[in-house]
Amino acid sequence: MAPAANTAKKLRVNTPDRAYCAPELNLLGLRVDDAIPRLEEYIDLASQSSLPSVRIVHGHGTGALKRLVRETLKGSAYGFKFRPGGKDEGGDGCTVIVLNSVDA
Repeated sequence: MAPAANTAKKLRVNTPDRAYCAPELNLLGLRVDDAIPRLEEYIDLASQSSLPSVRIVHGHGTGALKRLVRETLKGSAYGFKFRPGGKDEGGDGCTVIVLNSVDA
């Protein structure tokens, strides 16, 4: 008896060259301990994206989230440039991460 022909169909999956990353991460209302994993995951995704910049909304409050965001970025191996948001971006209540030098 002849062996059966392989009739299984091959599945082809198209994967994007870059990971999807939302242009903004909103940390408002979170405690620092809850914000840390979200922030770290977001920074990793942002590093793989093709976006020129992303924005992290941390608000003013006690300043704990802002300190967390900016200290995390300072110590990041990615070496991103970052700045407080402009008037039209949320001011000092957010931090803008510059991913590509096109957006300064």
